[in-house]
Amino acid sequence: MSYKQRAVRGIGWNFLLTMLTGPISYGVRMIYANYLPKTEVGLFYAILDLLCILAIFRGLGSACSLSILIPKYAAERDYVSIKSATNFALMFHILIEFIMIPGLVLLSPYIVNDYLNSTGQYTGNLALVSQAFIIVLIGYFLFEDLLGILNNLLRGFQNQKYLATITPFKSVIILMTSIILLLFGLNDFRVPIIAYSLAPIIAVVLYGSIVFKKVYPDYFNTKSKISKEISKKMLNFGIPITMNSATSVLLTYIDGVFLTIFTGLIAVAEYRNVAAPTITLLNIAVGSISIVLLPMVSELWTLGKVRELTLGITNIFKYLMALTIPLIICLAYYVPEFITVFFNSSYLPVTDAVRVLMVSVIFSSLYIINSTVLSGVGKPHIATKFLYMGIFVNILLNFLLIPKFGSLGAATTTLISYIIIHILLSRYLKKSMNLEIKYKETFKILVVGFLSLIPPALITNLFDGDLIRLVLGFVVYTICYVVMIFRLKVIAIDEILSLVKK
Repeated sequence: MSYKQRAVRGIGWNFLLTMLTGPISYGVRMIYANYLPKTEVGLFYAILDLLCILAIFRGLGSACSLSILIPKYAAERDYVSIKSATNFALMFHILIEFIMIPGLVLLSPYIVNDYLNSTGQYTGNLALVSQAFIIVLIGYFLFEDLLGILNNLLRGFQNQKYLATITPFKSVIILMTSIILLLFGLNDFRVPIIAYSLAPIIAVVLYGSIVFKKVYPDYFNTKSKISKEISKKMLNFGIPITMNSATSVLLTYIDGVFLTIFTGLIAVAEYRNVAAPTITLLNIAVGSISIVLLPMVSELWTLGKVRELTLGITNIFKYLMALTIPLIICLAYYVPEFITVFFNSSYLPVTDAVRVLMVSVIFSSLYIINSTVLSGVGKPHIATKFLYMGIFVNILLNFLLIPKFGSLGAATTTLISYIIIHILLSRYLKKSMNLEIKYKETFKILVVGFLSLIPPALITNLFDGDLIRLVLGFVVYTICYVVMIFRLKVIAIDEILSLVKK
């Protein structure tokens, strides 16, 4: 199989299964919203957000180094070094876990009382909260780390078939476990805690067996000691990776931590169970595009074809916005109906936060495109530097806005952070590399998007049912948008057919 075939097949597997995972994960959140009290949901996400931030420091990126070093050693048929690297990652991660977990257990009374119970919502039940924290700490925190090592082993051996199934498999386990627990009468924080803790345990057993029996069967037959040289090399690779990944993790979870401290668990449930997943769901397309964009940028930049690169980036952004902007506009208008139908009316207070986060999707998409460009030209550290600036702004604004505005303050903070990151990145690309995204077509798409909203808004006002308004609104809006976008020649059909053929 050629490199091109392998790449296309890998992207296809990952994209297909990522598209499958999104609805499953959203389904889990819908179940929690409809069958669990908000405080219970908020407690789970408050624990998860804290542990996900602490997880940045597990192994200092040594597991991620496996995905870089294994292909190199495999090409050289150096199986001794592969085992040495694998053993170092396993032992180093387990060593840090055995330091962090007992430390967090000792600190758990303070975490429970001063963080999880900061607004007094679980006073009198702190023992149960403490048990919940320790279960997630051992079940999710430890085994998710081990699963990460298996993930990087599969990536290193370039086994996309098994690699792409890990996240969907976990999502299915979480969904099925949650349903079973609800059917047995549980309706509190134990449902998500058991489901999320059980999923990585089962995944480690299954994929551990697959990795060491099918993908890397020579592990037990190869004699090797942990090499000091390889260990040093892994940390040299891993620590920068950790610093880079820390930025995206902080932007994802820091809002939930501040909401827990300043506003309490109900706001956490509303924001993390309904509002925040919007960015993840809407960014699936741009994540897949970045996979294709990276090698294109690298090739064109190496050949000195800056004009072609600018044109290519502009066209990719235009088509991304042509798909994303209408979805954002329509969904933003029908957010109350969407929340009521898929979640329930008790989550309506988070409506404005969802709308603000939808706007931030545009700027987070721009960040992904611009950072992919910088990675393609060999300057990923520039994107990381600007992202750290955005995180600094995010933390500062969280202190200022969340105590007063709650979820809306958290969403506004995210939006402002991404806008600042985009401005810094765009200025750098234009000034230092003479690269610039043209926004003329995007303005036309915005105008068409808002004009297309007029007919469905007028028609759906004649109906009362939320489901009817939502479905009818989306159908009418889609028809109006597609007709207008082609009739006004914002996008040409011939151009799309040509791209599909290529």
